[in-house]
Amino acid sequence: MSQAEISPRPVVGAIVVVSGLAVSFLLWLLYVHHASVDFAGRWMFLPALNAILNALCAIALCVGLYFIKHHNREAHPPSMLLAFAFSSVFLIGYIVNHTHCTATRFFPATARYARCTFPF
Repeated sequence: MSQAEISPRPVVGAIVVVSGLAVSFLLWLLYVHHASVDFAGRWMFLPALNAILNALCAIALCVGLYFIKHHNREAHPPSMLLAFAFSSVFLIGYIVNHTHCTATRFFPATARYARCTFPF
């Protein structure tokens, strides 16, 4: 199948739909939904899940770069869509985590290190 025959309209449409759903969910989460008191205790896995999703997104991006450098144009778009999917799920988890979970408390030695390395 040549490049002229492939229509990007379904892909762009899917990206627009997923982006619209993500924005709608985030607006609902920020302005309508109020978390219960024990919400933070049940969702302690979110930081680890976010790290895994970021790593999977980075891997998908590297695989996509490999495909495009080796002129494998058929395998490149699925890897980019997979990276987009991982990134979208990460964004939702990140917003949920930072909207409803309590702040992380650092031990005094860690806080002292943070003040030294991040003065701004």
